[in-house]
Amino acid sequence: MTRHQTRGWELPGGKVEAGETIYQAAIREVWEETGAKIAELEHVGEYRVRAKSQEQFCKAIMFAKVLRLDKRPEGFETTDSSLFTIPINPMQPGFSPIMQDQVFIEIQKILKGTQSIHRT
Repeated sequence: MTRHQTRGWELPGGKVEAGETIYQAAIREVWEETGAKIAELEHVGEYRVRAKSQEQFCKAIMFAKVLRLDKRPEGFETTDSSLFTIPINPMQPGFSPIMQDQVFIEIQKILKGTQSIHRT
């Protein structure tokens, strides 16, 4: 997980840049926000978000194996990164409001109930 400077702890994420696949974007965003090197990405779903001030957009959900956690690069919007064990209570102080939705609850159910996902 990554700690955003204003929102708090949340999952790494971001936008796909020109010429990138969603897998390349996931690898880049996780590295930029956490310093983690990941592999074995598994696309598990997508959902649509409608923000108050923005148009509707789609978010992809991926699981990955963390190969190693290096020093987080500087110059991005995050201030810390850490590995957390499941389950996580996203309603606790210090967690991003983005984490407080049904999607994160479903992600945790998948992680607890599957043997195909690599966990560290």
